[in-house]
Amino acid sequence: MNLLPYEPFTPAELEQIALDIRKRPGCLDGCRFRIESFVEQQGFQIYPVEGLREEFGIEAYLGANRRIFVDEKLMNASSPRYFSTLLEEVVHSILHMPSDHNELVATPEEIRDAVAKMSDHEYAVMEKDAKYLVGAILMPKAEFSEQFHKHYADLKKRLKTHAFHHTLVRTTIRRLYQAYCVSLEAATFRAFALHLISRHDLNELSKYRPTEFNRASSI
Repeated sequence: MNLLPYEPFTPAELEQIALDIRKRPGCLDGCRFRIESFVEQQGFQIYPVEGLREEFGIEAYLGANRRIFVDEKLMNASSPRYFSTLLEEVVHSILHMPSDHNELVATPEEIRDAVAKMSDHEYAVMEKDAKYLVGAILMPKAEFSEQFHKHYADLKKRLKTHAFHHTLVRTTIRRLYQAYCVSLEAATFRAFALHLISRHDLNELSKYRPTEFNRASSI
């Protein structure tokens, strides 16, 4: 398996790919993107692996013959993080992998060896692009931005001078992650990526869920 050389995508390119994916039949339930339907459409099968995260430090990886191997504990949790992890693996197959999936790895050791051949910068950019595309698929730019401003303005009008900016931001983010069926962290970092909130807002929000936000801020 060879991931090199890697040519990064622009945000505009990733946003367009996301819009094209969201147009596929059967993938939307209101504003929620049906990850499980998309994974099935793409022909992937999912296999749990006991101790994948603990032993190899990864939660999932793409295998040959359109298989996705996922940490068993994560899979059993069926949380938004599990579904976004599945989507991220499919996104990697779209952006980064050879068209012949038989060339993909068979074991966690092989994916570790393949990644080791990349520079830290190349790997970081590849992961950044994949995570950006996941966010764009789950929370489309124009719609998400419109909903953010709508909820923020509604809250500000209702609460008038009785709420601080960070309270309005936090409540707006809460509404959005519930509407799009994503994690709090995913909605927050999407808002940050779209310049809807500032770095200071992000730091303030991290005080409420420090462990999750510190992990996400390294992305």
